[in-house]
Amino acid sequence: MKQFNIITSLLITLLLLYSCSEDTNIKEKESSTKEQLEEEPINSDSASIIKLEFGASAELIDEIINKEETTFMHNENKKIAQVFSPYSFPLVFFKANESYAAFAERDSVFFGEKFYKFISNWGNIITESYENQKPNTLLDFIGKSRKLDLKKYYDIAKKWDNEKAHLVLSSILAHEVSHLIQRKNNLPTKNKRYIQRDFELEADGFAGYYMRKRDNGNLTWKQISISMVLFGFISTTDNPENTESHGTENQRRAAFRLGYLLGEENLTPKEFDTKFFEVYDNVLNGHYSNTSKHFSKKANTTEFKSNIPPHILNKMNELYKIYTGQVGDKEYQNLK
Repeated sequence: MKQFNIITSLLITLLLLYSCSEDTNIKEKESSTKEQLEEEPINSDSASIIKLEFGASAELIDEIINKEETTFMHNENKKIAQVFSPYSFPLVFFKANESYAAFAERDSVFFGEKFYKFISNWGNIITESYENQKPNTLLDFIGKSRKLDLKKYYDIAKKWDNEKAHLVLSSILAHEVSHLIQRKNNLPTKNKRYIQRDFELEADGFAGYYMRKRDNGNLTWKQISISMVLFGFISTTDNPENTESHGTENQRRAAFRLGYLLGEENLTPKEFDTKFFEVYDNVLNGHYSNTSKHFSKKANTTEFKSNIPPHILNKMNELYKIYTGQVGDKEYQNLK
């Protein structure tokens, strides 16, 4: 596990989001899946994980922000469990100084209070930093990690509210739960060696898949896509060839959109894995590069087309344009 710390590696660990920490030995665990989802009690094992990651001052907490927010997160975790049944995992809250983090470890998802507050207050953070032209410590650190244009996010930030924050938090939680599902199923199957970006982009895809099904499919894409605005904001690289990252903003947006489109079907984790990478890799000409101008030869074969749902094939050009940065923020949010 990698330590999340604003001084040493904040952006590498933020997300998505989000936001997560990867175990470099992704192995099937022997423990059985729980029949029912229960709120995680404060226990010594979880406490040991937090202290190991963030130091002796880190502590588990029963409540994140307040009772209302705590109830929202536990209810959201139950919704995610229903979509990915029979997989359900405990949700644990913690407090750690100087650490913005949410991550998956053992058979639990850990969500940090400081990261939760950052998502909730993102609108105020952006508007104040942009208007005063004095980025706070967090934004300044992000800016040093990659190019960051606050003007790009300003209009959205001015309209930030609790509903939008909750949608982002839902996506982050689904992303982290996806890492545990990956471990349970030895996914991604395409990984012959550990490549962080494959795990992260598939988790973004799983998050999009969940958000498509959330609330019985009654959310619009425009509502859901707000998650990718923030995911992109805290992406940790602008280099499309960087495999030890969560991916670029465009890579993550394409992965989330593809997962959303796959959410039209009911797929097992392994079925999702197969279809996700079959489309994603071939749309990108079989490799990750924003210089690609054509689909791979395989993407034009009858075999490939027979394995991919028609509604996905009809979106191939759209996905490619998202990946190559030809789809702007507003256009992305207005996709159908």
